[in-house]
Amino acid sequence: MVNMENYEEYMLLYADRELTPEQEKALLDFVALHPELKPELEAYAATRLQPEEAMIFTGKDALIKTEPKLCGWVAGRLMLLRQVLYSSLFCSVSIAIAQKKHNPLLSKTKP
Repeated sequence: MVNMENYEEYMLLYADRELTPEQEKALLDFVALHPELKPELEAYAATRLQPEEAMIFTGKDALIKTEPKLCGWVAGRLMLLRQVLYSSLFCSVSIAIAQKKHNPLLSKTKP
């Protein structure tokens, strides 16, 4: 129901063509009852943008972003980094296990 507290929201939706036919009729009936709001409705409606149907861009393919391919050097460095991280993690776990075996307080804890 359109009223003086929410008519601006309806006008925005009208300008964006987001009202149902029933809502649009309710808004237009409300504006007919309050003619002082007609210039405001016309101002909202004037903000509608019309797309240019005839506009054609010939270089559309140039706009498509392609994924960069990793060169051999970068791929090799990433593989080396992954190996270093895995071995570092393995060493950390091995040290923790060894400390637990040699420390009587840690050996009483549950895994």
